[in-house]
Amino acid sequence: MTAILPPTASLNFSTLFALGAQEARRQQRRRHPRHPVLLPMCLRLTTQGEWLPALLFNLSSSGLLALVETRVLSAQAVRVGMCLHGLLFLEVFEGEEVELEVARVELRGADVLGVGCQLVPRAIKLS
Repeated sequence: MTAILPPTASLNFSTLFALGAQEARRQQRRRHPRHPVLLPMCLRLTTQGEWLPALLFNLSSSGLLALVETRVLSAQAVRVGMCLHGLLFLEVFEGEEVELEVARVELRGADVLGVGCQLVPRAIKLS
């Protein structure tokens, strides 16, 4: 499986640094500490839809924050409470698909959408 990298050409390091400082302030109000990462990921709005490139910005034991360019995904397409499917490209979980519930959607800058999601637990089959 080939990883689809997000279109990060418009996201420069100074923008990411400023977003990271804002996120650090927000993190102080959370129960689960979030760990900053910059990794490619994909989001899918429906089970049969196409994968949309995104950037995994931070991760915690209960959720994640993904950054998506508004030309790929509009703020009107994502609503709080809706379910998404995420494809994570981590060393331990190569191409692991997870189910996500949107907790918040916010515009971060002119063309970047922050999608905060909670991880939806899956039932584990015991044999």
